Amino acid sequence: MTTVAYTAFLSEVAPLVLQCPTPLIINAIRNTAIDFCTKTNVWQETQPVQTVTAADLPLDLSASTGVTVTLVLACKINGILIEPVTLDYLDGQHTNWEVASGTPINYFQANTAQLGLYPKPVGAVNLTLRVAYAPTRSSTEIDSAIYENNLTTIAAGASASLMMMPDLPWSHPKLALYYSAIYASDTTEALTSTQKSFTRARYRVLSNPF
Repeated sequence: MTTVAYTAFLSEVAPLVLQCPTPLIINAIRNTAIDFCTKTNVWQETQPVQTVTAADLPLDLSASTGVTVTLVLACKINGILIEPVTLDYLDGQHTNWEVASGTPINYFQANTAQLGLYPKPVGAVNLTLRVAYAPTRSSTEIDSAIYENNLTTIAAGASASLMMMPDLPWSHPKLALYYSAIYASDTTEALTSTQKSFTRARYRVLSNPF
C-alpha cells in the first residue's frame, strides 16, 4: 500500500482558512478522512487467508499501523461465502448460540474491532475477509488512492469544519455551509458508487465481493 501524508492536502485547505495553525488544519483533514472512509467504505481490501479455530474467537481484526477496520464487508469459510447477522438476530433465532459448534454459517461484529462466527468451528477453518478501512486518530497519512480520488471532497469537509469554529480569524459560517454541502454531496455520491460494485444486505450477501 502506498500512502500520502495529510500535509499533501494543505494546498487545498490552508488558503481557505488563513491564519489557522497548520496542526489544527492537519487534525481537521484527518478527522474528515476518518469520517469519509467510515461513511462510504471506499477503502476496501481482501485480507490474506488465515487459519482460525474456536479458541481464536472472537477474532481481533488486524490492520496495518495507522489503519483500523471499520466493517467486515464479506466473510468466507473454507472458500464458502457466509452471511452477516446481528447479535439480536442470533438471540432471537438460536438458543444458547454462544456455545454452539459446527460449520460456521454466519458472522457478526459485536464491535468494530472483533469478528464472531456462528456456530464456532470444530477444528481449524480457513477464513477470508473483505474489510473496509479508515485511518486511526493517530495516523499521519492515508492510502494514496483515497487521496487521488477524493482530495477535493476531504478538503471541503476539513475546510467546513474549520470555518465553523466561532470567533476566529478564519471563521466563516456562510462558506462553511457551502463547503459542508459539497462534502455531503460528494460523500453520498461516493457511497452510491461503492454500493454499485458491492451490495450488502442485512442478512444476505447479494453479490460475491471477492
